[in-house]
Amino acid sequence: MAYTPSPTTPSIPDLPRYVTQELERVSLEINRIDSLLSRLVDALISAGITTLFLWNDSTIIADPGSGFVLGNNVQLPSVTIFAVSAETVTLATPPFNLLDAGDRVVVVNESADVQEIYTLDAPPIFQGTWWEFAVTHVQGGANNPAAGAIISFIWFPVGELLERNI
Repeated sequence: MAYTPSPTTPSIPDLPRYVTQELERVSLEINRIDSLLSRLVDALISAGITTLFLWNDSTIIADPGSGFVLGNNVQLPSVTIFAVSAETVTLATPPFNLLDAGDRVVVVNESADVQEIYTLDAPPIFQGTWWEFAVTHVQGGANNPAAGAIISFIWFPVGELLERNI
């Protein structure tokens, strides 16, 4: 079968140059897609980091104890400050230093399967063995966890995502 060029195919002498240009264009597009995928993966990894704590029912903002979290009010929707251990229940050290004002924190009372959403008023303050979070309640309902209740602390570094235009 003989080669018959289509109306959009260059003539035979121009074909190597055309193929080279198209391969360069495809290569640039692949690099662009690779960059976008890398940004997406970074965003997904940092978009929601879950840490587990136990609820300390004290309302005194101080070191809540290793693996504990407490608020300045017994009702989660009324909390304006959280004291969060620098160590989770599993003794992991969450990178709370990545959080900034405007980032979101979701606090889930696993016993009641109820969640509260907060916005950080300022970056968390490291107090040596615990972190202090100043927050504004955004969404949720009446939620009063019992002492020792498992609390999921899920945080979303929104500012970081916005800086990356994601």
